[in-house]
Amino acid sequence: MITHLNLTRPVACPVSQAPQFLERFFADYAVDDAAILALRVPIVLPGLPLLMLARDCVIRLARIHEKAAMIASYSVDWAPVAGGPFPRFTGRISIPNADDYESCLIALDGTYEPPLGALGEAFDRTIGRAIAESTGRDLLQRIGTFIEQSSRSVETAKANKRAAAGV
Repeated sequence: MITHLNLTRPVACPVSQAPQFLERFFADYAVDDAAILALRVPIVLPGLPLLMLARDCVIRLARIHEKAAMIASYSVDWAPVAGGPFPRFTGRISIPNADDYESCLIALDGTYEPPLGALGEAFDRTIGRAIAESTGRDLLQRIGTFIEQSSRSVETAKANKRAAAGV
């Protein structure tokens, strides 16, 4: 059984700037041709403080160059550094336009196959898919926050430069 994920997050950054910041986010974690990043899963249990389960993963990101493509798109795959009974995710991160010029979306779309056969499929149906979605949302949140902070820094620097020039 292959499970499909499709998640999006709005980002307060012009679509023309977002790809460079996405690439910089992954470059900050780069080791050789991949990034090592702790993918996190928030665990919410009634009456207890928020817990985070984290697993270091090797993430590979490569720009996809498609003729006449209007949006930036990247192939992405990840798997835990230490291996184990965890799925490998394969998919795409894209940066489609939003409804205005000041924002865009970051989208994660892909698949994974639960390990361990029928046992893994049962786990995926009960809680595994929720864990995968939560992990994907956390990754998009972290990327989106980085892109927004980077965009604000660039725009602030531009405004300061204009102000200093008296424009």
